[in-house]
Formats: sequence, C-alpha cells, structure tokens
Amino acid sequence: MQFVTTSTPAHNVTVGRTGVTAATLPTAGRLALVYGERTAEIDFGGRPHDVKAVGQGFVLTNEGLGRPQLVDRRGNAQGSVRLAANPHDVAVTSDGRFAPG
Repeated sequence: MQFVTTSTPAHNVTVGRTGVTAATLPTAGRLALVYGERTAEIDFGGRPHDVKAVGQGFVLTNEGLGRPQLVDRRGNAQGSVRLAANPHDVAVTSDGRFAPG
C-alpha cells in the first residue's frame, strides 16, 4: 500500500489497467493521477465526483460542468458528453461501456 498527499482530500479512487491511480479532488476541481512515486493534479474545473477506469484511461463525472469526461492516462481530456442533469456516479461494464448516473 502506498500513501500520497494531494492538495485537497480525495473522494473517489480507482486504479487503471496501466497501473495509474486516479482520484477525484472535488473541492479543487481536479483529478489526481498517481504514477508510482509521482503525483500530478489536472484542473478540470467544476466538481469532479466519480472516476472509473475504462480502456487505457478513465471516465470522470463532473457535477459542476454537467458532463462525463473521457480522460487518457496522462490526464488529457479526450471528449465529453453534455447532459441535461449533473452526473454523479458512473458504472463501467466489462466491455468498457459506461453509464453515468
């Protein structure tokens, strides 16, 4: 087990296929990515709530922006979908499909 320090408390945490750990930092509007001994915080704005591993990256629900966002393992936004309501949680199936909730 490894402990890391982030700028604000982490909310939801997941580990991707590549070994990168992702954690939402809702009060800072960021996603923290942990690569072994190195931690990076990426600013997404809004209020990131949930994160799940999908493919080589992650899907992030962002309540403040009203959209789930696809993020690669380096923290680059790859796309998003605008929703009528703010997404809270997200589920990912074994085939990599996801459904925001």
